[in-house]
Amino acid sequence: MPRWRLFYHVVWATRGRRPAIDGEGPRTVERSIRATCHAYRAIVHAVGVMPDHVHLAVSIPPSVAVSTLVGRIKGPSSHLLNHQSGPDAPEPFAWQAEYGVLSFGERNLPDVVAYIENQETRHAANHLSDALEPPADPPSQAQPPEGLREFSAGSSAPRTPPRRPTPRPTPNPIPPAPSPAIATTAERAGSL
Repeated sequence: MPRWRLFYHVVWATRGRRPAIDGEGPRTVERSIRATCHAYRAIVHAVGVMPDHVHLAVSIPPSVAVSTLVGRIKGPSSHLLNHQSGPDAPEPFAWQAEYGVLSFGERNLPDVVAYIENQETRHAANHLSDALEPPADPPSQAQPPEGLREFSAGSSAPRTPPRRPTPRPTPNPIPPAPSPAIATTAERAGSL
């Protein structure tokens, strides 16, 4: 039986960082996350659902890509929140396409779990880690500068391939060799 120990802290936010998860929403999101992780044989260590973002400490098997699991978590939870709010909601619920992920070692697991489980207290006291929280100002929905999207970590949106630069002709420092003269039959006959 294979043995693996891979630990990730995944964070993602609501579209526009809108505080849209309230009422029964946090419990709905957590149940959805746990069910999806169970289906992918991922081990949930902690889930912290805030009104505008989610923290997840999870161990993901090496056979499952982090981006695949995050996409599978976000889709059903968004669907459930939209179903829960009904057709009278002012606008449909959606997650931002991007997410953040950090890997960490097993010895840091208790600290990460404590950070996630104490989200409400940490936010109230403003004791937050910049590395572990989504940015306060969400990026615009416009496309990022050329090439940046390819190298940005953690996006469940399709990646834009980098544009290849047009090759520029370079001057050849070595002049071409003169082509050898081809002797005609008459010239060859005269040299005999």
